[in-house]
Amino acid sequence: MTSVVIPIFKPEKPEELKVDLPSKSENLFERIIRDPTNPDRPARETRCSEMLCALLLNCETLRLQFFEQFADLFGWSGLPLAELEYDIETEQAIGSKRDDLRIEGYRVSDDDREQVLLWTIEIKVQAGIHQSSYQDYDELPLPDEIEDSVPQIENYDRWLTSQTVPHKGGIVLAIPNLLTEVDELNTTNQWCCLRWSDLAAWVESALEYDSLPNAEQTLAEHFLGFVWNNLRDPSDMSKDQLGIDDLALTRAFESHGRECEARIKNLTQPLVEALKQSGIDFVSGPKFLSSSFWPTTRSTAFGQILDDNLFDSAVWMNLHAGVLGQNAVLFIESTKRNSIKKTVKRICQQRSDALQQRNTNWFVEKSDEFDAIDVILKKPLTWLLNEDDQSKALQEFVQAGLEDLKATGLIDTLQAIPGEVESQ
Repeated sequence: MTSVVIPIFKPEKPEELKVDLPSKSENLFERIIRDPTNPDRPARETRCSEMLCALLLNCETLRLQFFEQFADLFGWSGLPLAELEYDIETEQAIGSKRDDLRIEGYRVSDDDREQVLLWTIEIKVQAGIHQSSYQDYDELPLPDEIEDSVPQIENYDRWLTSQTVPHKGGIVLAIPNLLTEVDELNTTNQWCCLRWSDLAAWVESALEYDSLPNAEQTLAEHFLGFVWNNLRDPSDMSKDQLGIDDLALTRAFESHGRECEARIKNLTQPLVEALKQSGIDFVSGPKFLSSSFWPTTRSTAFGQILDDNLFDSAVWMNLHAGVLGQNAVLFIESTKRNSIKKTVKRICQQRSDALQQRNTNWFVEKSDEFDAIDVILKKPLTWLLNEDDQSKALQEFVQAGLEDLKATGLIDTLQAIPGEVESQ
């Protein structure tokens, strides 16, 4: 079979976003769907449903991040989302009706496939929640009086009631948040409301922190670009007006900011000892980064692994372990645009496959001389919520990552750079 090369154009970077995106004319979803908010465009909600379905089917890492957010909304802790097998499809039957998107999660063993999770998702672009003819289900008794028409969500809710799945619920995805409308409905199951803007924010965060494998980044960028251009909540588009999220963040920081920082530092300070016991020959340190967690959202133990006195210009290289943003991390960073930066990037790229064979959460940063971080291991902090001893769990994560760095020879090779430069 002849391989086909798809050209990836250099993306533009909108001022409001922290990541690069394809231009509107190059965005594959823009080419297919074409202005979904135009009432003259047919099947716009169906096509947007298919777009989201395609993203979930083809981006396994991003899919898990989405599902973790969904589970948090429903208050489902401890569900082994990463271990489940998923069926994800659009336009599935609910009696004579069809839901826009359905997600089913199964726990699979040698001789059994047990469904443990069910989400039905109603997707909105321009329309609100509409009326629909009453749908009865054989598993449920009929009410004394049957109305000619009911809100469509109430039909789906009765169907959910008939499903014997331990974790089940409904999601309404729309441009504005439809929580007020959904709260007024006669439902018995849990329903959560999301905006397209929320999905866009999750994707932007994943791209910004480079938590997606290269194979998923392009599709995620096209999805984010399409939502950003067409499906954002209008209330998100004002940069000068305070919003409810701003006030919520202010209140949260006022009441929990210092306590949160103290907890994070208590969690990360013991990692100094983990670095000391790693067997790595540090030039100086390890020690604890004493600066405030806010606003950098970094709290790490670190040690210098390259002697900066061996170079004519200022060159430093440190190994960090701790918390960065919403992730537990272990990473190597070096001076931006220094005399050996290209060599460092090349060495990290050469070890990339070996690292990912040991742990798929290793990422080698793109070959950009302006990036300080060269290679990083990340894991969302949400996993710690299920750990009885969070400090021990974080230390074990770091210790495993340190073994990866030593086993692949990356540390030794980086520390040999001064000799390589001198021999040239």
